Amino acid sequence: MSVPLGRLSRRPASSPGANPQLSSEKGRVSEMDGVEQQLRKLGGNLTGTLNRLRLPATLVDREGVIRWQNPAARRTYGDRAGLKVGSVVLRDAGNDVDARLGEILWNGEAADFSLRAKLPDGRTERIEVCAVPVFGGGAAVGVFGVSQSVVRGVPVRRTSNHTELTGRQLDVLALLADGRSTREIAQTLGISITTVRNHVASLMRTLGAHTRLEAVMMASRAGLV
Repeated sequence: MSVPLGRLSRRPASSPGANPQLSSEKGRVSEMDGVEQQLRKLGGNLTGTLNRLRLPATLVDREGVIRWQNPAARRTYGDRAGLKVGSVVLRDAGNDVDARLGEILWNGEAADFSLRAKLPDGRTERIEVCAVPVFGGGAAVGVFGVSQSVVRGVPVRRTSNHTELTGRQLDVLALLADGRSTREIAQTLGISITTVRNHVASLMRTLGAHTRLEAVMMASRAGLV
């Protein structure tokens, strides 16, 4: 069932007909409290931990407004705090992010889905999202999600020790690791063969590799592909 965000009312765990899993979710909130307490005992905190997560992470409220992004999310999508989550997503027939969030809030269950995201440089790319409802007072009050870029089924890690590699170079690197030819990479990314060759030369120089195979092997060891 598609549930528009603007028409969604709070659905408490104790309401008639509510999803049975909501009551168990209250228990999970207390479990999360235990995680926070243990982190404090160790001298850490949950926010600091999430800020170090290499995957983009975002917190959205019930109205679809972005309330928080970790540094990886800000680097990937730009600083969108205070804006509707739709400002990050290319809207089309299969990209109704509001409906996705509404379903997560209404059902009180985690969900995995793909969207086409807008990047600060004007490009768009397909991303895989894993999102979970955030509970407060026995009702879902928001959605927390992490995302990962995907180029035709090839996951791309956007952050690493090799921060000199651009997003497009990481795209090319992922496709090289998938065994694609120069022509296939150009067709997949919608760029010229010459541009692909330039990206390959640049990423090889950055990684200190002498061949494409060596570049892929080094990238694999570094966790880039």
